[in-house]
Amino acid sequence: MNTSANPSSVTREAADALYAQQKYAEAAYVYRQLVTSQPANADFLKGCALSLALAGSLDDAIEMAMKAAALRPADPDIRYAYGYVLGMAHRFEDAIPELDAALSLQPNHLLSKNALVYSLIAVGKEVTDSAPDKAEAMLSRAHKLDSLNGETTALLLSHYFKYDQTRKAVKVVEGIDLQQREHNLVKPYVDLLCKDPNVANLLRPTKAVVSPKTAAPSQALQQVPCPQCGLPIMSYAAICSHCNSKLRAVGTFADVGKIPDHTWQEVAYMIMSVLYTIIASIDLISQVMHGGLEGFAGVWATITFCRVGIGIGLIMKTDWIGFVAKIGCYASLIGMVPAMVISFFGGAYLPSLILLAGVSITCFMIYLINYELD
Repeated sequence: MNTSANPSSVTREAADALYAQQKYAEAAYVYRQLVTSQPANADFLKGCALSLALAGSLDDAIEMAMKAAALRPADPDIRYAYGYVLGMAHRFEDAIPELDAALSLQPNHLLSKNALVYSLIAVGKEVTDSAPDKAEAMLSRAHKLDSLNGETTALLLSHYFKYDQTRKAVKVVEGIDLQQREHNLVKPYVDLLCKDPNVANLLRPTKAVVSPKTAAPSQALQQVPCPQCGLPIMSYAAICSHCNSKLRAVGTFADVGKIPDHTWQEVAYMIMSVLYTIIASIDLISQVMHGGLEGFAGVWATITFCRVGIGIGLIMKTDWIGFVAKIGCYASLIGMVPAMVISFFGGAYLPSLILLAGVSITCFMIYLINYELD
């Protein structure tokens, strides 16, 4: 690696370009210089940590990631990066709290969820003989987080069979669908349970089902190239941690060639945004035609005009407009919820039902904004 770099090349763009080219040692060098010039920049520390980790300098990577997490503990991407680096160093028990924190900050952070499942499985396997109760807790949680993954189901069933916990194994099998029961790792345990006359009626042998192509067990936790930038990501990742491409391949593997163009949340978000904008525009036209723009009517028309702007911003998926819209939704809830309760206990059931519908729609819109813009 050439350790001499002229000042013009020491930029965030240069570091990102080297990282994208998988020149991790060179990227780490440039990131280090950026960190030296701005030691309190958590983004530089995160980039340096990931570059160092992929270059093999895990101790230095952990130090950088820890500093980044200390500077910005409420950033889910940084907490994920810290957990990811700890996982690369096989410090899975230390990684779990960081990945938990990332998920608590952003519940739909799929990278953190996938890394957490991997870490829980690793710890469960490691302590299955020395601490079976702890192993059960780890494997059970991994199964709950990734209940559609045949490998996590098989690992949990294997643990239950090893310690003669048949009732718990039955509950696991009862909770999975027919397709997963036919998984090549799960089916042997299902067949064993079906041979037991005490549970045969609960778990009847399932018919063969035609399932789509799935990754082999040995590939379930491997890395594959991102379809967008070509850098390595987990095989089940839905968002690339390198180029931040939203693959939207939830429930499928990232190496499947065709992915959904849109999720139902995206469609619902756009429909709600367009409807909101249309309603606000109709209100604005009505106010201008009937009330004019003077006095109180003018103030109200200005507020309605802002609503139209917010609707257009939501359609354009502008982040700060989404934040403003969420504040407005929360303010609406503060007014609607008490009014709904008062109406209900006052015997005005129809107005309370209307307010309940308004509360439901508002909460749904908050969910869609969080999903689409956060």
